[in-house]
Amino acid sequence: MDNDQEVSGEASLLDPSKYLKLKPKKSILKQPSAEESKRIAEDRAHFDEMNIIATHHPADKDYGHMKIQEPKTPYHGYSDSEDDGDNHATRAPRRVSLVGAVDPVKLTKSIEAGTSIPPAYLEKNIPDDDSEIELTPEQIAHKCEFEKKRKMHYNEGAALLRAKELLAKNEENME
Repeated sequence: MDNDQEVSGEASLLDPSKYLKLKPKKSILKQPSAEESKRIAEDRAHFDEMNIIATHHPADKDYGHMKIQEPKTPYHGYSDSEDDGDNHATRAPRRVSLVGAVDPVKLTKSIEAGTSIPPAYLEKNIPDDDSEIELTPEQIAHKCEFEKKRKMHYNEGAALLRAKELLAKNEENME
């Protein structure tokens, strides 16, 4: 008997593929017992689908959806026959005129001088909506004060840079 075991043991040592075919004696994962599986099944939620359908989706239930009957929006499509009328003959084609947009003499002078032409909107005196003529003296004073505060606010960054430069110069002078 020992010889049989030794022979089979030697054969198994020589052929490890036999070990792959064997099932383990005990599984690593715990298998639930029959009592536990019944208890787990009882603890789970059960849904009676027919009861849900009967209570929440009865055949005679109205879900509040309304069918709104509205007439369609009238749409008048474009047709070529509209252009063939008398209106087409009276309409002149649109033309763009660039006369006066750029003065060639001013342009040559500014190019020679190395400066650019100031924008046309700066040359024309178009009154703003906030015209000072319509404002009361109090409103004018308030507007001026606001503009000063705005300029101070936007110049704070430049002031900080100047302050840093002054501090750097003072430190260099101290050394």
